[in-house]
Amino acid sequence: MTILKHVFVSILLTTVFAIAFLPAHAGDTEDAIKLLKAKQPEKAFQFFKKAAEADDAEAQAYLGGMYLEGTGTQKNLRMAALWMKKAADQGNVTAAHDMGHFYEEGIGVSKNLEKAAVYYKKSAELGDKDAQNKMGEYYLEGKGGLTKNEIESFKWYMKSAKQGHPVSEYSVGRAYDLGEGVKQDKKEAEKWYTAASKQGHAASMNNLAYLYLNGDGVKKDIEKGLSLTRTAAEKGQVDSQYALGTYYAEGRFVKKDVGEAKKWFGKAAAQGDEEAEKELMKLK
Repeated sequence: MTILKHVFVSILLTTVFAIAFLPAHAGDTEDAIKLLKAKQPEKAFQFFKKAAEADDAEAQAYLGGMYLEGTGTQKNLRMAALWMKKAADQGNVTAAHDMGHFYEEGIGVSKNLEKAAVYYKKSAELGDKDAQNKMGEYYLEGKGGLTKNEIESFKWYMKSAKQGHPVSEYSVGRAYDLGEGVKQDKKEAEKWYTAASKQGHAASMNNLAYLYLNGDGVKKDIEKGLSLTRTAAEKGQVDSQYALGTYYAEGRFVKKDVGEAKKWFGKAAAQGDEEAEKELMKLK
């Protein structure tokens, strides 16, 4: 999802509930949203700008998004960041997330991971699942001036995972799998890997397959494990491609098939997997 879509979708969902509390200038924002829906972005831009200049945080977030994408106006990353920051500093949850992204990537502002962490945390504390996922990442890796803290990382990943964020579901599964920031629990790992796998998360499929194929803390299920490995491999998951190559080369879990082994080692090697390249050379 683009940042602009992130802004538009999130804000549109809350607009109806906020009507009773709208300030006097908010009518401009309402009119702008209607114009945007009616595919009149140039007119919408003018209404958003008027409301934004009157300190309407919602309009400021929209205006930032329009400058970012060049919708209804000329694309201007500096102006996008300026208006998004104004909205974020007023507590707009979506704008706070997007300012975190702007500082992380250097979009319209100088790249600054410390400031990115500040805005991601602001958004995360307001309940944004994407920002919560980022806080999990930042604490896990010790990014943005934060001290590496697996317990704190797990806390944020769990908040995000409970809202259905697939990457966070994977990260919670991995934490339980390895015992990072939480007591090791393979059944919980299975639960969260499964949740992420259902959303098409290939790395989760790969890790879940390993649990099933080896009976690692869960009931061994070769058929399910192979199915997950193949699905992940077909999605381009390099570890799964390498694993399939190994299984076919050794005749483990499947009937030995050198042709299939070459095929999967080749796919992994094409993605830069050096071990797969070595195995492929052995088969030639």
